[in-house]
Amino acid sequence: MQIRVLLTSFFLCVSVCLFCTAQDDLVGCGGFVRSDYLSNFSRIKVNLYTKSGAVKYRSECAPNNGYFLIPLYDKGEYVLKVEPPEGWTFEPSEVALTVDGKTDLCSRGVDINFNHIGFSIYGQVYSTGCDSGPSGVTVSVTGPDGHSSQTETVEEGRFTVPGLAPGVYSIAASHPLWKMGQDVVKVEVEGDSASVPSGLTVLGYDVTGHVQSAGTPVAGVQLLLYSDSQTELDCPAPPSSPSPVTSDLDQPRCVTLSQDDGVFSFPALPPGRYTLVPHYRHEQIVFDVHPPRLGFSVANDSLYLQPSFEVQGFTVSGRVLFSQQGGGVGGAQVFVNGYLAATTDEEGSYTLSNITSGSYHLLVEAEGLEFQEVVATITPTEPYLPDLTPLRFQVCGHVTLTVAPSSAEVSGGRRVEVVAREGEVRVSVSADEDGRFCAMLRPGQYAFTPDVRPAEQEWGLAFVPPTKDFIVTTSPSPSSSLSFTQFTASLSGTLSCLEWCPPSGVPVTMSQGGRRETASATPSSSSGPGVASFSFSSLLPGSVSVSLDYPLWCWEAETITVEINPDLVPSVNFVQTGYAMLYTTSHDVTVLVGKENDTGVEYSLEKGSGRKCLAAPGLLVAVLVQVMVCLSVCVCLQVCIRSPQSPATGSKCNMDLTRHSRPHWS
Repeated sequence: MQIRVLLTSFFLCVSVCLFCTAQDDLVGCGGFVRSDYLSNFSRIKVNLYTKSGAVKYRSECAPNNGYFLIPLYDKGEYVLKVEPPEGWTFEPSEVALTVDGKTDLCSRGVDINFNHIGFSIYGQVYSTGCDSGPSGVTVSVTGPDGHSSQTETVEEGRFTVPGLAPGVYSIAASHPLWKMGQDVVKVEVEGDSASVPSGLTVLGYDVTGHVQSAGTPVAGVQLLLYSDSQTELDCPAPPSSPSPVTSDLDQPRCVTLSQDDGVFSFPALPPGRYTLVPHYRHEQIVFDVHPPRLGFSVANDSLYLQPSFEVQGFTVSGRVLFSQQGGGVGGAQVFVNGYLAATTDEEGSYTLSNITSGSYHLLVEAEGLEFQEVVATITPTEPYLPDLTPLRFQVCGHVTLTVAPSSAEVSGGRRVEVVAREGEVRVSVSADEDGRFCAMLRPGQYAFTPDVRPAEQEWGLAFVPPTKDFIVTTSPSPSSSLSFTQFTASLSGTLSCLEWCPPSGVPVTMSQGGRRETASATPSSSSGPGVASFSFSSLLPGSVSVSLDYPLWCWEAETITVEINPDLVPSVNFVQTGYAMLYTTSHDVTVLVGKENDTGVEYSLEKGSGRKCLAAPGLLVAVLVQVMVCLSVCVCLQVCIRSPQSPATGSKCNMDLTRHSRPHWS
């Protein structure tokens, strides 16, 4: 204490002496450095600078009370600065002086005081894995009284918080985008400035980019991130599917997606070297994105990637289906803007490559199907092709004409009329030379009717069925289910003989229109000798006459006419009633016909040739006059003629009417 008093007395004496000896030329600038936290001011300097910044005078403060005094011989403009150890804060830190010897503070002997506000805390925010950090990190300092102050880091992540009173302070670093490490560190300020130990760290920086196509944002594009280091990354893991780039890159470390605005981001990437690969593969589309990869480095700041990723084209897949819920149409040709672009596979799928944003005219050609042109707009935000379904389906059938009319009656191909059961759709199609016809129809129920012209109806042409309903569905229609056959009938008949029918057959003739055909009615083992059968095929609807050509026997009818139609095909039966006796006589004559020892039956035969039916074989004919008689079974017999002078005893010529023996004369 005695030393401090002596020093103070010394400064006062010097000051008094200066003023006394050179009062007119010398001015003293003095004052105190004051502090509530210091007991020794020896580390504090107060210096006088010229206007240009040159040091005019250096002064030390009194250790015990902080007094200083600077002598000044020249008038002019000066700056008086307090220069404490680094980090100590004073108010003011400097005072500008204009020394004129009269009005300024120094000339008037007014003390110039510098008040010690507090100390500083120094620190640095580091990037993980680095020996420096970023600028722009907010550092918050909270004192023991709860009062907080903030500052921001500068170059290399350094920061200073001045004006702090002694005490324990909490230091926290934050940033709106970056991911920080340790939240809070403690620092104690005691008699001097303090440094923050390591611990304030930025773990990662946000990296953003943009995906677009001709200026339009593209959403949903995958961005696969590859890293040169194995540092753990805080980002979504990539899918388990193989990487689209495998030649010189390992497995991707992270993945993100572009959003609706086309922006993608990795929120917390530590400093390092990275490669980004764009990838978009969906069920029906693949994007052709450029550049195909982008290398970049993350340092101590956020990063916006340049250039943006540009979707330059699409590889789009589509489907051709029988219906929206139906199966695929294989082998269909897909035309884009009039040019063949693809052919569908067995599942009906096709792919269009190098497609850019725009509208496209899609048309499909497929066997048995008719499509309507569709206009599809493809953009990166809507990169999909609509399912293409047929408008109409081909329905084919066949018209079979087995008995063709003459060309004079019919000309041209057979037409088939198609009428919708609901609506007003009516279509007429022509069959080709083979009778095949096809129509393109929308799904629904239709009636198909082969056309029969009036001349053909008169001729007897008809089809079965005359009209057929058919349901067109959204699936291939079998043509075999739509068949029309010309109606023709087979007419069968029998001969019912009294004993047995001729084994060699009996001629039977059919007549229909201008057609005549002869068949032979012959007995069969199944029906017995008394029944002979015949048949005629390919008969048309209408009237048919069947005639029996066997004059040696007698029949109920030798010609039978029947009507044939699709609903009913009758049968024909010829019934024998007897045996024919053919004769020729020059006079009217009476004959007696009967069995031997039987009275018989008399028949009057008129002059000329004639025919009589006898009920049974084995009859005797007694000729009562001269006559030539041809009897039964194609055997012409000469009956003996007795002269008129013959005794009137009733002598007669007898003949046995059998089918196998020659006549017996008596």
